[in-house]
Amino acid sequence: MVLIESDNVSGGYQATNEMIKKGCKNIICFCPKDKGSTHIKRWEGYCKAMEETGGKPRLVSLDNVSEVDAYEKAIELFGKDKEIDGVFATTDLIAIGVLKALKELKIKVPSQVKVFGYDNSLLSEIATTPIATVEQPIELMSEKAAEMLEKLMERRKGRKKSHIVVPVKLVKRKQENKLI
Repeated sequence: MVLIESDNVSGGYQATNEMIKKGCKNIICFCPKDKGSTHIKRWEGYCKAMEETGGKPRLVSLDNVSEVDAYEKAIELFGKDKEIDGVFATTDLIAIGVLKALKELKIKVPSQVKVFGYDNSLLSEIATTPIATVEQPIELMSEKAAEMLEKLMERRKGRKKSHIVVPVKLVKRKQENKLI
C-alpha cells in the first residue's frame, strides 16, 4: 500500500496558531462528522494549537463537507455566541459557507472573526472575501506518487508499505485590506 498525503496535522496546527498569533482566543473548528483521516488529522492539529495556549477546542460537527451545512450551523452558532473570534474550517468549501453566514449576520472578516480554510482551492481566492488557507503541495505529491509507482514497478515482488507525508504552507490573503 502506498499513501502520499500532506501534513494535515501540521496544517491544522499552523492555521490555528496563525489566528492565535493575530489575537484570536475563541477559535472553533468546523469539521464533518464523518471525519475521514484527513479531517481527523486537521482537527488534531487545531486541538494541539489550542491546548498549547490554554484554549479549549470546540467542534462544530457538520453532516458533510458542504457550504450549505456550514452556513446553517454558522448562522445558528454566531446568532448565539458573540465571543467567537476565529474559525478553522477543514476545507475551503466549509469556510465559504461560514463566510456567507458571517456576511449575512454583518460580522466583519477578519476584524471581528478570522476565517481559515484548507486546500487553497480556487474558491478561497475568488470568494467575495478571500480566505486565508492551507495549501497542499499537489505537484510535489504527484511527483512522489510517480516515484513510488516507478519503484513498485521495478520490484514487483516484496512490495512494502510506503507512507509519505509532504509539508504544507499557509496562504495569507488580504481581507478588508488586512492580512490574515
